[in-house]
Amino acid sequence: MFRLESTEALYLLLTVVMLALFFIWSERRQHIRLSAFGSVELIERLMPQKSVKQLRWRYIIYLLSVFLIVLAASNPQWGVKSEKVKVEKADLFIALDISNSMNATDISPSRLERSKKFAEKLITRHKGDRISLIFFAGEAYLQMPLTTDYAAALMFLRTANTAMAGTQGTDIDGALQVAAKSAADTRYQKALVIITDGEDHDSDALTTAKRLKTEGFSIFTVGVGTETGAFIPFSDQGIIRYMTDEEGNPVRTRINKEFLNTLASAANGAHYLINDGDNALADMDARLAGIRKNEMEIRSFTEFNSYYQYLLAPGIILLFISFFFTGIKNKNGNI
Repeated sequence: MFRLESTEALYLLLTVVMLALFFIWSERRQHIRLSAFGSVELIERLMPQKSVKQLRWRYIIYLLSVFLIVLAASNPQWGVKSEKVKVEKADLFIALDISNSMNATDISPSRLERSKKFAEKLITRHKGDRISLIFFAGEAYLQMPLTTDYAAALMFLRTANTAMAGTQGTDIDGALQVAAKSAADTRYQKALVIITDGEDHDSDALTTAKRLKTEGFSIFTVGVGTETGAFIPFSDQGIIRYMTDEEGNPVRTRINKEFLNTLASAANGAHYLINDGDNALADMDARLAGIRKNEMEIRSFTEFNSYYQYLLAPGIILLFISFFFTGIKNKNGNI
């Protein structure tokens, strides 16, 4: 297995690019200055030590030396000894409500934005486990299957918005069903974290939650919103308006804490409020640590040989050559 021990050193390659751009700029500038006196080729023959070709060779050698030294700093390594290691991973499903009511601002800056930040922290704290994302509103769908690609998970979360919902509503039962179908292995416990205001719930959700409990799921609910509630804003040609009912009255959305608490209790979970923040995450971590995890066997390299010296030595040699380089002359004495 090949690896670079210090990938941060590769950022120094930007230095090579900057030097190359500087050399190109210097060469063009010198060409312009020489052309003001006449034929550049004739002037270079009269002044061979200041030849553009000679400087170009020096630049190339110098850039190559810096490039090799930077690669040496990253310390290329090759694995020479590997062992089979058993690791434990939990399967964590995160179901995010993207219905219009999540645009309410009784939770600053909005219910949805606060929910996304909470989910991001949850993923960051559980790197090493497998993560899946489920988005739901009037219907639920699998946004990302179980994976350890945390960068992709965070990207999907940050781009989530209510416009992604095909139909409106809060189909929590649909989110439960999607999680159940996505968990192929029933031998291990799984965790489902539902982040929602809990409005417009389906009566089948509690029945489905009890079934998921028998399939090894623990369900955690994170309530977003306040009991006072707020109106649901939307943009109409740049003007902020609020959703209304059939009689033209503004619709006020409120959190349904009682239902979310009952839902979590039905599957050995716990209910939190989004305002609990890090306290909720810490308690959830403690509960998730106790679930039976999926044991996997992977091959891990324990010993590596370093090969930086094979890049550093020629890099230093070329660096010295660039300092003393006087050009390569042809039979006519030209460079």
